[in-house]
Parts: sequence; C-alpha cells; structure tokens
Amino acid sequence: MKKLGLSFSGGGVKALVYLGVLKALYDNAIEVHAIGALSGGAIIAGLFGTGKSFEEIESIIKNVNISSLLDVNPFDGVEILDQERVLETFKTYVGDFKIENTKPALAIFATDLDERKAAVMREGNLAEAILASCALSPLMLPYKISGKLLAEGGYSVYYGAKYIREMGADIVVGCDVDSISTLKFMEPIGSIFQSISALVRVNAEKELLLDPVDLDIGNFKDGVNMFDFKKMDNKLVDAGYQRTLEVVPQIKKLLK
Repeated sequence: MKKLGLSFSGGGVKALVYLGVLKALYDNAIEVHAIGALSGGAIIAGLFGTGKSFEEIESIIKNVNISSLLDVNPFDGVEILDQERVLETFKTYVGDFKIENTKPALAIFATDLDERKAAVMREGNLAEAILASCALSPLMLPYKISGKLLAEGGYSVYYGAKYIREMGADIVVGCDVDSISTLKFMEPIGSIFQSISALVRVNAEKELLLDPVDLDIGNFKDGVNMFDFKKMDNKLVDAGYQRTLEVVPQIKKLLK
C-alpha cells in the first residue's frame, strides 16, 4: 500500500475545512502518513498531530476569543494581532510539543524573508513554527526562529508537494479553500489582504504546473471570508467531510 500525504494551505477560519477532510479519511480507514501545512492549515495539522480528537480541535478553534488577541498598542509595531498573545494561545493547546514528535509526520511551511525562499520546518517548537507560518502582514509581524526572519508560508509555497514526498509520501492530496479576502469594511487594510491573497493564488497556479499534487479535492468557493469569525460553525467541517467522501474511491485507487 502506498503512503498518503496531505497538503493543507491557509484560509483563516476556513481552515476548519481541513478538519472535515481528516475526519472523512479516518472514518474510511485511510491512514495519513504525512502532512505539509501552512498558516490556518498548520494550526489544524499541528493540533491533530499532538493527538487531539476531532471534537477537541473543533472546540478549540471555535472558542478562541479573537478580540483578546488584538494588539492594543499601535506604537510597538504595525500589526493587528499581538504576536505574544497569539503565541501564548498556541502554547496553551500544544505546550512545548516538538514538530518531530507529531503523528502523522508534519512539515510546517513558512517564508524565509532574508533568503527569499520557503522555510520547511520538520523539527523544533511546534507553537513557534505555527506562529511563523501564520505571520501574514499586516495581521502579524514576521517571527524569528534560529536567527531566521520568518513570515506567512503562502508567500513562497502553497501545496508543497515535493516537500511532502520527501517525507515519504507516495501520493499527495491537496485541498484548496479559496481564501481570497474581501474585507471592504476594513479599507484600506482589506485591500492589502485582497492583493496578497490574489498574489498567493497566482503563485499557487504556477506551483501546480511545476510540482502538481496527485489529487486536488476541490476549491471550496462558498462565500465565507477568511476572517469571517462568525462563520466558524459545523458547515465548514461538513464541507470538507462531504467533499472528501466524494473522492475517497479515487484516493483508495491511487494508494493501491
């Protein structure tokens, strides 16, 4: 039997879709060998990798108080979320867990701003790696790990199929949640996010031509905004679950 690898990109609140993907695979006895993830996808994959149940993960995501993470001091840097508060929140749920101890194997993608290339983290502090992968400006400032200034993984990689194959996966399944932001009520910040999202989308299409996944289970264009925290409900998990059920036969065929 071939080994399955999953690719989880970003998506903000829409990352709950990935939880549905994992649950559908689990319910169909399909083992996941490795996951490559960034931003919102790294949060879901990281929590899953520490052994938390689907119910625990869903509860954690839904109950995070976003307002408590806002940066109340605009003079210490241009960011919307307070980096230290976000890191402490991650540590509340994953502690000092190491990436190399997760099951399935996990690679978290960020962007090395100094080297201008992807940073693939397969070992080290899980909470810090997730934080770096989520550091989307102006949401959060870049975060330094081992002397490297790291930021949002989507700047440099979207699916990361080659990195997941390097972890031993024979088949890589990708999932695209279509996270383009349209925060018109937060102009001009909304325009910044929308521009970044569009650029990430263009890079994703180029990446698929050069380093394609074996199966992309679909683009979840449902009108939910990546920062629409009021939409964090079972519909997102169910969307990922139902779509994955539709492609389970294809995945099993690929794994033979």
